[in-house]
Amino acid sequence: MQQSTVRLTQPKREKAHVKEVHGLPIRRGTRPGKRFVYVHYPKSWEFVDMEYGFLPIPKKVVAVPGCNGVGKNGDMTPVIIGVTQKGGTYINPTDSRLGEYEGYVQYYDCENGAKWYCDFCSEATVLPDGQIIWSSRRDEWQAFRATLRDSGIVQPLIPEVYQMMLAKQVTRTERIGAKLNRNPHLQDKYNSEVKKLADMKEFWGGMQKEKIKAAKGKPKAPRRRVADPLKESQ
Repeated sequence: MQQSTVRLTQPKREKAHVKEVHGLPIRRGTRPGKRFVYVHYPKSWEFVDMEYGFLPIPKKVVAVPGCNGVGKNGDMTPVIIGVTQKGGTYINPTDSRLGEYEGYVQYYDCENGAKWYCDFCSEATVLPDGQIIWSSRRDEWQAFRATLRDSGIVQPLIPEVYQMMLAKQVTRTERIGAKLNRNPHLQDKYNSEVKKLADMKEFWGGMQKEKIKAAKGKPKAPRRRVADPLKESQ
């Protein structure tokens, strides 16, 4: 019996024999990120741009036993007390005012079962050789800092600190401007610093107008009636 020609057009897919990644690899000499919290000091501010304005700069305090007063068991209470004594603010991860950023202390699992603590906006790319490349979602980080400012969690930017920041920016701008004759390639950088200086003044001015407007809009407290003893006695 003569057999007919058979044409096969759909090969079956072969499952890739690749080891699945169940956590971040720990290379020799690599230390995973430790547990941490954020704190903020009154002078720690920076001007970002006209969209975000002035944002606080949180400082990360890492729970390394024996460092900065951290106890052997990783207790950070002594550190937090020290921060407040220096005029700083402890940013409690459980503070409900953080909104979507409540619980900002986050981590990735490691292959050996450990935890690699990192910022909530951190992303890890693992290369084939086990190397980890870290990156951060900038817009999300800026939004977090704006939440710290707008929610009242950190102390507001005071005029004295603003004047200090402004003076530093003036000095930086003038220093670059003084080099333009010998270094024309600095022109773009100089223009950028001049613009930043102008933006800082404009944004601060807008903040002050908003404060005045808000103060005028507050209802005045009713005046207390003071009894006249002469009339009362009649």
